[in-house]
Amino acid sequence: MAITYTLNHHVNAPPEAVFAAMLDIEGFGAWMENFVRVERLDEGEVGPGSSWREVRNIMGREGAEVFEIRALEPGRRLELYVDGKKGTTGRGEYHYVYELEEREGGTDVRLLGGMEMGAVFNLFARLMLPMFKKMVRKDLESLARHVERKEQT
Repeated sequence: MAITYTLNHHVNAPPEAVFAAMLDIEGFGAWMENFVRVERLDEGEVGPGSSWREVRNIMGREGAEVFEIRALEPGRRLELYVDGKKGTTGRGEYHYVYELEEREGGTDVRLLGGMEMGAVFNLFARLMLPMFKKMVRKDLESLARHVERKEQT
């Protein structure tokens, strides 16, 4: 059974600016915490099917995961998928659905997250969920600061 969670964050910038930053793969290092490097695994315009390997420093060690864009609606919705077998974790599937809605001169970002680790590992994942959500929330906050700074210049 999948483990799901929802996070919400308001960004003081228009949806188009938030969405552009989310798709600026080569620019992730400007805002992601513990960022080491990113490598595009395809060429051309970023869209459904695009993928990249993202490497971060996690608890003092480098950890990599391969992300794939499953669907997108410019300025409104972005769906990402991670096959854990292709990354450092070596297992599980992760789903991230970002929904953007213009509100009060900015953007409400809603993240619907899910992970499926397998029977035994789901128990461990449930125990780690608060820490995982905290890391993902920090990403949303960092993204917001980055986009808001760019909008002020």
